[in-house]
Amino acid sequence: MLVWELIFHVLSSGDPLLKKVCMLQEDLHVSSVMVLAAMILEIGHDWWSLQIVWLAQSKIGLEGGKRDFYGRRSFDCKVCF
Repeated sequence: MLVWELIFHVLSSGDPLLKKVCMLQEDLHVSSVMVLAAMILEIGHDWWSLQIVWLAQSKIGLEGGKRDFYGRRSFDCKVCF
């Protein structure tokens, strides 16, 4: 499946976006997840795109960013894209 097909599949799905991305995550390369997040950011779903970036980075164990009160890392989006 092409990345743009995946983007439309996820966005047109009735399921919550994060759940769908988690299900598809196993078959994706990290670069595809970053492209998906960038596309969603472009069409205005800022919160979702940040969550996808966080999910992708935590999945592959990237270090960096600052930890918030709950211990989650926050990243500068300029680094992500």
